Amino acid sequence: MSTARPVERYGAPRPWVRRATIVGVVVLAVIGAAWLLWAAAHHSRPDVTARVTSFDVVDERRVTATIELDRPPGVAATCLLQAQAPDHGIVGELQATMPASSEQPLSVTYQIPTERLATAVVVDGCTSAEPARPR
Repeated sequence: MSTARPVERYGAPRPWVRRATIVGVVVLAVIGAAWLLWAAAHHSRPDVTARVTSFDVVDERRVTATIELDRPPGVAATCLLQAQAPDHGIVGELQATMPASSEQPLSVTYQIPTERLATAVVVDGCTSAEPARPR
C-alpha cells in the first residue's frame, strides 16, 4: 500500500510551502530563545539584596537585628525578617521597610517581637519599590 498523496486528486505539492514552514519555525525558535535568554538575564539578578550583619537576643520575647541593604540609589525596599528558634521554627517575623536613600550600603537595626526564645535572625527576601515619578 502506498502512502504517497494522489497527485490527480490533490494536485502537486507547492515547493515553497515546505521551505516557508521551515523558515517560519526557525524564526520563531530564534525569537523564543532570544526572549528566554533576555528574561533569564534580566530577572536572575535581584535589584535589592540584604544580609544580617548582627543580632542580639534582648529577652525571650524580643530580638534586635541589624541588616545591611544594597539597592539602587533612591529606591525604597521592603524585607521580611524572620527570627528562628533552636529547632529552626519561625518564632517572629517583621516586614521591614527601608526608605529611599542614596547611602550605600544602608545599615538599619530593627526589633522583632517573638513568641518564644529566638537564637537566629534571617532575611527571607526583599522587594523594591520604584520611586514615584513626578506627574
